[in-house]
Amino acid sequence: MPPRSTLLTASLIASVALAPATQAAAAPHPATAPAGVTAAAPVTAVAPVAAAAPAAAAAPAAAAAPAAACPTVVGHKAGGRSAPENTVPGLNLMASQGAPIVEIDIRWNKSNFAFAFHDEDVSITTNGTGRVQDLWLPDLQKLSAADYAPWKTDPRYGGFNADGTPKVRPPYAYDFLYAAKKAKVKLLLDVKVTPTKEQADLFVSYLDRAELQMRTQIIWMANSADGLKAMRGWYPNFTYYLLERPPAGFMRTAESLQALGAKVYTVPVGEVRSADYVNYYHQYGIGVSTWTTDNPSLDTPENWAKVTAFGVDYLTTDKPGEALASQQSICQ
Repeated sequence: MPPRSTLLTASLIASVALAPATQAAAAPHPATAPAGVTAAAPVTAVAPVAAAAPAAAAAPAAAAAPAAACPTVVGHKAGGRSAPENTVPGLNLMASQGAPIVEIDIRWNKSNFAFAFHDEDVSITTNGTGRVQDLWLPDLQKLSAADYAPWKTDPRYGGFNADGTPKVRPPYAYDFLYAAKKAKVKLLLDVKVTPTKEQADLFVSYLDRAELQMRTQIIWMANSADGLKAMRGWYPNFTYYLLERPPAGFMRTAESLQALGAKVYTVPVGEVRSADYVNYYHQYGIGVSTWTTDNPSLDTPENWAKVTAFGVDYLTTDKPGEALASQQSICQ
């Protein structure tokens, strides 16, 4: 849970929320809270801290709000539900569907290499056992990354070649960076654990390889404020997002995101309650990103249209091709 001083309670949200979307250029309106956050929301779980809320005056003049246009579509988990997740074939599929950014989950193994895994338990998607952080490079490279339904029995992905190598193996840093370079897509790195300095340096050394040169083609999305602060302290010039699931009835202050150096705040689709919610962050020059992939029932044209109308900047989906096609009728 984020620190108390970084959260707005329902009562504080009401004091800083923007006026309705038709008055989005106006100064903060003291009577209007973002839709979905009401006085009934819990206000005692986190003590209100007056300094946490932006002043009731107008937004900082220097902050430029992101343009209200079609959100950039991001392909989820380098494969999502359309190919084995977090694999090179999955990345290539999402790139072929037109996604300009592909999200990929990363963790570090025992020898400090970054590998594409959502979960630390490798048995969830591979034929191996153990935790990513306990396995060496050769241990992971011999595994099939498509050892789960429905891909295990798919002849394109499941199983092994005649020489015993997996048809699809878990990619390490060079594999997925080279694939992104070749596919001409940016990578949104969903960093599941905060790396050590040694691990971070090794990863950055791959970004800087002559044949890759990928520093400007990656976005570092930390899953905690502490993780973001650590990496930004080592590498201040990367683009940083912060991903969180705020407790019900609360939202992180824009000022705390500015202090962290987060350019974009990433929250579940259920948190994006209204245009007012998005505009609150926009007035401080902070983008809003959301995902509709927690459940297939959420990853629909209706939800894509809703968050587009609210003005989100990035939309992560398992169906980038369909989402891009839907934009032709729901936004400019």
